[in-house]
Order: sequence, then structure tokens, then C-alpha cells
Amino acid sequence: MAAFEFGLKLADVGVAEDFECHYNLDVPGFDMALLIYRTQPIALYEAYKKSSQKTEDIANLGEEAILLGNAQIDVKLDDERALEVALKLVSMSGKPLPLTEEEVKAGLIRFAGMLSVRR
Repeated sequence: MAAFEFGLKLADVGVAEDFECHYNLDVPGFDMALLIYRTQPIALYEAYKKSSQKTEDIANLGEEAILLGNAQIDVKLDDERALEVALKLVSMSGKPLPLTEEEVKAGLIRFAGMLSVRR
């Protein structure tokens, strides 16, 4: 929650494994609210890096890092592994996001930074 400056509240942990974790978030009016991180093979990172989903390079995070769309950060940890951090918010009611796109991006970068140091 600190990575998003407490703009998102943790409800519970849906999946907690060595290589993957899903945090269910308490976001009123949203049908799905998840913060996900997982370690993935470097081949997936390389494919994302070349895809049209990539929107920018992120400096000073792991060996290199990219932003996909506006709510997923992928960090190259080493030659074998990458870290994916994503925020999934879905509202069928049309409710506006509780954070701006810039706040989402900044929070994901902070969270990915915290996690990449631990890996």
C-alpha cells in the first residue's frame, strides 16, 4: 500500500507462492481490483520488449525495465528471469479510477523497485 501512497487498500492476498502473488484490493465500485507480481522467464520479457504493448523504457530499475500499456511494469532481473508487476482494475459501472495514470505508473515503479531489490 505504501508504494501507492496509501491510495489503494489491501483487502487480502489471493495467491502467495514463491514466484507469484496476487493482492486483492479494496476499491469500492470496482468488480476486480488486483495488484499482481510474478517472476517469469526472460523470453517473455524479450517478447514484451518488442511488442506494440510497450509504451516506454523505465530507467534505474533492474538491468532494464519497460512499461506496457499504462499499468504493467516488466523488469529484467538477469539473463534468465524478469519481474512483472501489474495493476488490474475493472469497473462495469464506469466508475473513474481512484488514481491517475501517472500515480499508477509511479506506484508500480516504486513497487517493482522494492521487489527487484528482494529478488
